[in-house]
Amino acid sequence: MAFGDRKKKIGDQLIEAGLLSRKQMESVILEQKNNHMGMIDTIMAMGLVSDEDLAKFMHENQGYELATDDDMKSADSQAIAAVGDDLVRKHEVIPLCFENGKYMKVAMSDPTNLAVLDDLEMISGMTVIPYYAPKRMIIVYLDKMYSR
Repeated sequence: MAFGDRKKKIGDQLIEAGLLSRKQMESVILEQKNNHMGMIDTIMAMGLVSDEDLAKFMHENQGYELATDDDMKSADSQAIAAVGDDLVRKHEVIPLCFENGKYMKVAMSDPTNLAVLDDLEMISGMTVIPYYAPKRMIIVYLDKMYSR
């Protein structure tokens, strides 16, 4: 599975795709220094790109699979347990399922956030296959999961 053009920063790719201007990217970088969030989460928090446009970009330009409602509804409780409730809530991710006993598919709003990927892999002992899902979608499912 190939993910994006690793020679170019994701910000430059978003500019080339016409989703952000250079001035907007400069604002994102400044905001990111203050909020300590990943770039994708910062862009979305600033309302600069729609969920639909970012999902299309993450899939077509970056190569990430998109997590669907069905994926979220059928999230494997064993995958969630492998990561732990605290980490799921802290990083706002949804472990979806295991694959071949050594991979775990995880829905996340910023699959480019290496710190989160490292945490998930360290705790689970599995290689994480990140799936993109809009943050608001993840929050809805986290609320459902933990309101029981």
